[in-house]
Amino acid sequence: MIEPLRAANEIAGQVRFAWRLVSETGGKAGSSAEVAFESDVALMDAQDLDVLILLSSPSSRFTNERASDATLRSLQRHGVTLGGISGGVLLSS
Repeated sequence: MIEPLRAANEIAGQVRFAWRLVSETGGKAGSSAEVAFESDVALMDAQDLDVLILLSSPSSRFTNERASDATLRSLQRHGVTLGGISGGVLLSS
C-alpha cells in the first residue's frame, strides 16, 4: 500500500502523498506474514485523515470493538473515506 505512494512522490519530485500507520491501540501491529509494524498513532487519536484503509486478516476483530467501531463511524461522518483490504472490508462495514 505504501510503495505506490512513495513511488508517486518520487516521480512527481515532490510530496503528493503522505501516510501514517494506524493501529487500534498504537504500538506494534503484527501481520499474518509474521512481520511487525510500528504504528504512528492509535486509531482513537488519528486526526487529519483524508483516507483510512483497513488491512487485516479475514478472522481479525478489534480488541475493543465498540470503541473502535464508534471511532470509524465518527471518522466517516467527518469526511474520512474508509476502505478495506482482505478482512479490513469486514471491519469497515
